[in-house]
Amino acid sequence: MIFNTYFLELIYSAHSLEDKLKMSEYWGGLNSIFDMGIYEASALEVHLTECVARSITISSESVAKISAENTLHIITEPYLTGGHTRLCERLSGMEKITPDLLISRSKVQNTDAEERLIAYFNKSYRFDSNEPILQRIISYIAVLRQYQKLVMHIHQDDICIVVAIAIVKKYHSVEVFFVNHADHCFSFGDSIVDVKLQVSSRGYLVDKLRGNTNYVSSFLGIPVAIPAQAPIYPNDCKVFVMAGSSWKMKPNKYGSASKIVEHILEKKPDSSFIIIGPDLATDYWWWTLHFKYKERLIIHRALPYEEYLNVIKTADACVDTCPVIGGTAFVEMALQGLKPFGVDCRVGGYTPLDVVKSKVVDNVLLQPKVPELYDDIVRFHDVNNVKLRFLLALSNQYSDYPCNIDENSNDLFSFRRMSRVPITLSFFTLLATVKLPLALKLIKMNILFYSKRSLVISGLKLLKSITIKISKHFAR
Repeated sequence: MIFNTYFLELIYSAHSLEDKLKMSEYWGGLNSIFDMGIYEASALEVHLTECVARSITISSESVAKISAENTLHIITEPYLTGGHTRLCERLSGMEKITPDLLISRSKVQNTDAEERLIAYFNKSYRFDSNEPILQRIISYIAVLRQYQKLVMHIHQDDICIVVAIAIVKKYHSVEVFFVNHADHCFSFGDSIVDVKLQVSSRGYLVDKLRGNTNYVSSFLGIPVAIPAQAPIYPNDCKVFVMAGSSWKMKPNKYGSASKIVEHILEKKPDSSFIIIGPDLATDYWWWTLHFKYKERLIIHRALPYEEYLNVIKTADACVDTCPVIGGTAFVEMALQGLKPFGVDCRVGGYTPLDVVKSKVVDNVLLQPKVPELYDDIVRFHDVNNVKLRFLLALSNQYSDYPCNIDENSNDLFSFRRMSRVPITLSFFTLLATVKLPLALKLIKMNILFYSKRSLVISGLKLLKSITIKISKHFAR
């Protein structure tokens, strides 16, 4: 895409290294959110690594190997909600020696999530996200050089930790394992990865689409607590639940969560529906339905894991999110006895339970029987099976995907954007922090490439954020 070509030229030509890294973070984040056909940026990673290595003082002592038996897990920013952090927690308990943890962008407002995650590890390191970028990279190196094995759970835009690992790898052997939780989109890290731990078939299909890769893929899967026997589902369901990140339910040409909910509530007048994840203040696609079914439709914002578990206990059926699937939430609920339903949105391969989904909304309640899937689910998701595959990978023995990839419903272009690039609030932050000549070039880029509609939406979100901060201030 011309936008990416233009933006990369700005990064390469920037004189300030801080500006290069800030712009790279922004560019990586934008490509991870809005699929523009780019999955990796190894050349940019190598360029930035060379620039940083020339700009900071690297002595043999500063990167000399310090022996540590523990593995180091690296996460950019943990959350109280979602499956990304839960997977990090689960993997921490699978090694013989409890691993250590590095949080690369620690934030005061995220203390609760950080403290929860740290409790699963032996030792932890936290680095303030407001610290100057180069200083952070130097601090990362001081920690990274202690470890032989690194397991990355990083955000797709975390170029700084990637550069730090690349510098350490220049001086001694380090094995890098990348948990590919973002297998549907762009991510930094390809230039340093030795083993990519895949959680679905989509990661393999993206690699096939890309062609040449410098790493080995090994199937990991997402661990889920599985009952000793297959669950027994009710014949008639009264309370349905859907759970996932807000953006996964925003309608597009591949599907609509709100249409699925409306169809079920119309076909079953005695039913109710609980949705976990949307923000009614901004998710306008729920407004009409919320007004129409106010008594029967209950909408919660994202909930901490314990609250989420309490809510789903009140339901007897679960529906996967659409047009983007909800990760482990769907299979977790089904294993707890909630009868599973869903509509194929051309994104799959994360669980054998995908086969229960109908091709069209009108048939969503006409799903096949699912108890015979229990053995497949155990093979795919059982904690002991995931643990075995993880430990084998750490010992350089790799596992294949346990199903036929061709059977999975996947359209690799389902996230592709062909329209003008949306503008985000982080653009304004970038504009305010880079040097003036570069800021002027970014403004020119805004005129050329950005969608003006998204500017209005970003403005509304900014206004909402300011309003919330003011209300909290006066509530003290």
